Amino acid sequence: MKMKKYFTSTALILLLFLSSGFAAAADKSERQADAAVRGLLKQSGVQGHIANMPSIIARALEQRQKELSLGPDGIDYTVITRMLEQTYSEPAMTDRTVANLVKGYDPNRYAYLQQVFASAPVQRLQKSKQGLQAPDKAEEISRWHNANPLLPARSELIAQLDAVTAESQFVAGVQALSAVAMFNVVQAGEAPDRPLPEQSLLEQSYQFYARTSREQTQAMLAYALRDVADEDVKKMIAAHQELPVQWFIEQAINAMSNAVLDPLPEIAAQIRKARK
Repeated sequence: MKMKKYFTSTALILLLFLSSGFAAAADKSERQADAAVRGLLKQSGVQGHIANMPSIIARALEQRQKELSLGPDGIDYTVITRMLEQTYSEPAMTDRTVANLVKGYDPNRYAYLQQVFASAPVQRLQKSKQGLQAPDKAEEISRWHNANPLLPARSELIAQLDAVTAESQFVAGVQALSAVAMFNVVQAGEAPDRPLPEQSLLEQSYQFYARTSREQTQAMLAYALRDVADEDVKKMIAAHQELPVQWFIEQAINAMSNAVLDPLPEIAAQIRKARK
């Protein structure tokens, strides 16, 4: 009996030891991932609440690399999306600040911004905004490309237009459309207090929602829905007010990572309805 208790106690101690070892290793791995992401965020000039959530970003990056077998490029791309989101999370930022933020970023990484601009969600939402039919998409891309000379050649845009069609990537479209608006500001000039070129629902929703961290992310969702009636957008977003901002950010990261998910099914359904 004593021998049985001894072995039981020894087994429990060994199990606890092994568990603590695994936990310590996982904790160390998490800290290393946090440190790596913090370094990237700092290098990219990202500040504020986004910079305080490296664990979420690290987990999303790890998942993306597992799914798509990406190398370090995946990290750069995600950091850029965070930078774009941070641009719209500071209500006091003027277009001069935005321009300096973009121009101050490593020029070698413009290729990633170009990927954002060339992504299918951008093209799909641009086309939806104009109410264009498929035969007109090349003309629309041409006009859009001429307004944004830093984008890839038109033929490359057209080639990438049909590359991705998953509706679950509509949040990625939000990020990309924010980038388009940001780049339009940069192209527009250096006037410090010049209003954003896109008024309509983008400006209205930005002013209405950009008061808390959660609402700043929701403002970008409203931007993607600017071709839907204002009241419908407000109702759909209001339905998710109880969700923490961390949830919105995590879903945005996952969507940008091409995860197969639909974080806001009601909004996605409304988008599909509006496009018919």
